[in-house]
Amino acid sequence: MAGHRGMLVIYFASFATLTLSAVMSRVPLSEAVSRVSLPADSQIMTLQIDLALENTGIIEEKLKDLSTPGSPNYGKWLTKEEVDALFPSVDGASATVTSWLRDYGVEQIQEQSSSVKFAAPVKTVNRLLNTTFAYYDIAGSRRLRTTEYSVPKHIAPLVQLIHPTTFFGQTKSHRMPIFDEADGSTEFKISKIAAGAENCTRLITAPCLRSAYNIGDYVPDANSGSRIGFGSFLNESARLEDLHTYQRMFGIPEQNFTTVLINNGVDNQEREGSHVEANLDAQFQNAMSYPLPQVQFITGGSPPFVPSVGIPDAEHNTNEPYLEYYSFLLNRTNEELPQVISNSYGDDEQTVPIDG
Repeated sequence: MAGHRGMLVIYFASFATLTLSAVMSRVPLSEAVSRVSLPADSQIMTLQIDLALENTGIIEEKLKDLSTPGSPNYGKWLTKEEVDALFPSVDGASATVTSWLRDYGVEQIQEQSSSVKFAAPVKTVNRLLNTTFAYYDIAGSRRLRTTEYSVPKHIAPLVQLIHPTTFFGQTKSHRMPIFDEADGSTEFKISKIAAGAENCTRLITAPCLRSAYNIGDYVPDANSGSRIGFGSFLNESARLEDLHTYQRMFGIPEQNFTTVLINNGVDNQEREGSHVEANLDAQFQNAMSYPLPQVQFITGGSPPFVPSVGIPDAEHNTNEPYLEYYSFLLNRTNEELPQVISNSYGDDEQTVPIDG
């Protein structure tokens, strides 16, 4: 009987592997990417499954209806609850996907309105997705990725995307080069920058921005209820002290911003550290939108971390900060979010797979 039991276990394990026949994603490697090594089978990794949604065919029509002047629904933006009701996940998708994960022994599972996040050993994930995860060097950054993955045929219609899997892009900021003055004291340089609004070919100042966007002396209504925000990534954070210096330079009344931390982001207000991109975002945005309340969203995306269903593996972060960032925003109500959020980070478009 024990022998038969062993045969049954082998049979069902083989059957599970054979059912993984629907290829969800397959990407070629670019010359800039190289495979480095295999992770330990026992290493814990965290992935998110985005579920297929109903009514996606009407998204474009709905957006046009809400954003076209003259439309009876112009400006009547939907709440999160209304969006969830209009575009729910496919009926039974969450339960079916969760059951599939449990069949493979996955225990750490977190269900959300349109996604399922889970943590499991690499060996389990490889079996689950009929793939082989490996460490790849992506422009000097080591990431745990795969070149293709599959799911059972009955699961495929219920899933939009599983990540991070076949995404080999590299998150980076898109700021302009920073030029240092060759001579002169710090005080002289600051006053020169503040006074040099008429020459915007080298230095982009607050007056330059207002001139470029043709908004002149317009000042938003502080009592309108509007707020504005920006995202900070790659261990960057804007410093309040630097913002106050900028405000003094350009005659902007002193104003603070608030900070929201996502995915174990860190708000570093010390002088040492990386602040350039985040400071540019905070300062330029403040120059254009004062006195509207300003919010900074800092998203973590670097080690160290403690492995769990909500946090990536400790040695190498496998989550893309954008996905964590937008998942967080999409699960907030309208009242919890600014009306406008800007981001100055991105990836080379050709490195992003169509399904990722």
